[in-house]
Amino acid sequence: MDFAMGGVVFWVVLAAALIIIELFTTQFVCLWFAVGALFAAFTSFAGAPLLIQLVIFLVVSVATVWVGRPLLMEKMAPSQMKTNTELMIGQTGVVLEEINNAKEAGRVEVSGLYWTARSEDGSVLAVGARILTTRLDGVKLIVKPLAEQENTPGQLTAPDNESEV
Repeated sequence: MDFAMGGVVFWVVLAAALIIIELFTTQFVCLWFAVGALFAAFTSFAGAPLLIQLVIFLVVSVATVWVGRPLLMEKMAPSQMKTNTELMIGQTGVVLEEINNAKEAGRVEVSGLYWTARSEDGSVLAVGARILTTRLDGVKLIVKPLAEQENTPGQLTAPDNESEV
């Protein structure tokens, strides 16, 4: 085996070893050096001197770490999807069991789901009252009563102090 083929074998074995190491890590660093080793193997196959092979290995490795790693890490990052509980915020519902923070009591139905609930301002909310969810506290929904205008979106409600015309 001549020197050029020995160089190619060295770089290919190095690339394979780096890929195997990468399989056991989650940092995506060795992968880019494996790419550099493969480029150095092509350079060796073309008959370039060892110094050129090393320069190609380092330049390609650093460039791919600098460019490729951030892109791959962004693609591999878990998406920030809202959970079902986070989707409850801002929803309207109805009180099923009187909400009384002092008695630690209260249940509501929101979007077809039943939740333990507490009043945002500490007021007692009667059964049947329409509510708006404002936040979560553990597994409890924190709610506030809906104003009359919010009860029926898109419809106007008459003021309480109507005067006859």
